[in-house]
Amino acid sequence: MFRRVPRSPLRRPLGVAILSLALLSGPLGAQEAQPDAPPTPELEVPLYGLGDWIVNVRLGLFTPLFLATSTPINGQTALVTNLTLGGSLALTVGAYLTPDINVGLEVAGSLAADINQLGFFLVPILAKGAYVFSTPSLEVPVSVAVGAAIMRLGQQNTGASLLLRPGVGVLWRATSTWSFGGSLEYWLAWELLPPTIPTEEQMLGNLLDITATAVYHF
Repeated sequence: MFRRVPRSPLRRPLGVAILSLALLSGPLGAQEAQPDAPPTPELEVPLYGLGDWIVNVRLGLFTPLFLATSTPINGQTALVTNLTLGGSLALTVGAYLTPDINVGLEVAGSLAADINQLGFFLVPILAKGAYVFSTPSLEVPVSVAVGAAIMRLGQQNTGASLLLRPGVGVLWRATSTWSFGGSLEYWLAWELLPPTIPTEEQMLGNLLDITATAVYHF
């Protein structure tokens, strides 16, 4: 009446299978419940670096503004230049030292005329540095250049001057190698006179270049 009932041979394998499923479902469920990891931010890659080169070509308007003198002439220290509007052409070759700073050498030429229709030529040779504010599509170079220029008026009057020229530009980065835009550059030209001429007669020329600009990057 109280005989032991034999255990079914199917119960043990069935219990092991159920226990295994329960153990496996726990880690899997916990893994699915975890929130997604935040995306890794992308590193910003500089547009330029050490050793990147540029060739800058500018063509535009040469604008004589006024001559400044420390000794008043007829009661004035700012005098007209007696020069007409002219043209300006410049070529700069430079290289980047950092992603934002480039330095280079510039050779330029400007042509105008005086009130007697004599040709006025200005040929500057300058060392130039620029800090470039950049976005993926725009560049804003703020530059300063120093050097000297050979000046010639007519066929005989030839002289030289020291130059300081700050400038600013806005460029659209059209492709990975070309940028196009415009520039404004303000010339300060200090004429070098022979020792026989009094220093009171020295003039500081104030000139302005308004140019279209193309820059090739390589």
